[in-house]
Amino acid sequence: MKQQIIDLWKISFGDTDDFIRLWFDRVYKDEQTLVIRQNGKIVSALQILPYEMTYCGTTIPIGYICGVCTLPSERGKGYMNHLMHRSIEEMQNCGYALAVLIPATPQLFNLYRRFEFANAFDYSIEEMQRAKHPTTQFPLHGESGKAIQKIEIQRTLSYDNHVLDAIYPYYHAKQRERDCTVIHSVCQFETICRDRLLGECEIWVAWANKQPVGLAFTDQINHNKLSIREIMYDNPEIKNQLVQSILNRHNLHNTKLRIPPTLSHSVPYGMARIINQAQMIDLYHSFHSRSKFLDFNNMDVPSLTQTILHYDQRQACMNLMLD
Repeated sequence: MKQQIIDLWKISFGDTDDFIRLWFDRVYKDEQTLVIRQNGKIVSALQILPYEMTYCGTTIPIGYICGVCTLPSERGKGYMNHLMHRSIEEMQNCGYALAVLIPATPQLFNLYRRFEFANAFDYSIEEMQRAKHPTTQFPLHGESGKAIQKIEIQRTLSYDNHVLDAIYPYYHAKQRERDCTVIHSVCQFETICRDRLLGECEIWVAWANKQPVGLAFTDQINHNKLSIREIMYDNPEIKNQLVQSILNRHNLHNTKLRIPPTLSHSVPYGMARIINQAQMIDLYHSFHSRSKFLDFNNMDVPSLTQTILHYDQRQACMNLMLD
């Protein structure tokens, strides 16, 4: 089945051969894939990847729907509709609390609303300028003797595993500081690092006393513009040093950072659909005072999903999903 899914993926998406190899070597599993066959040939498929998400002081199992595709000659026959309903049933049977996905285009948000998905994961953009004069530096001392060290991810993955071992616990701890956040296992984190390499992106880390105190993932520079996809730090000064080091390294005047969503301005990114209503309502009630109890019985699935995930406060966060 795997080779047929690879062939279907190549037809459906514009990914490079390197990315396809990464995905099907490290991410893909037959048992996580739903398909429709016609005359023995797979004509439509999607994948459900297991993740965890922080929620109300604990973690919950969620299913990430991705790789939704149909042969061009077979589109318009209701195959995707069938697979989406099957995926919800599968996640109910597997005990997932929530289903999440990232629409590939803005137009697809409306399509997934047909399956009771709701906007749940936004992000905001912060722009930072290159400093005209050096700023006072936080006393950082890394293993290389530099205040801020750029981690080179080699194509052969012959990078120092000690560095990866050191930065994952920091990354994981920072993820868990955020409520309503999709978190990555160590294996998923390594896949993220490999994906950064394939896209000619960079990983930057700030060290203090041989421990990470800041971490940044950049996107590929495009038309002399640089975006920072994810940034984590112990204090604002470390954040500033990381950004200034990146700008100085590439001789750029500014950069845009993707940050957790703010109420003032956020960009729609991912959607969610509640799967286990009883579990999520119980968790919500266990974390909130009785004065905040709501009548969930009169809510439809999208409204319940957004209420449970505190969408009115833009709390839910999802990033670095190989989208």
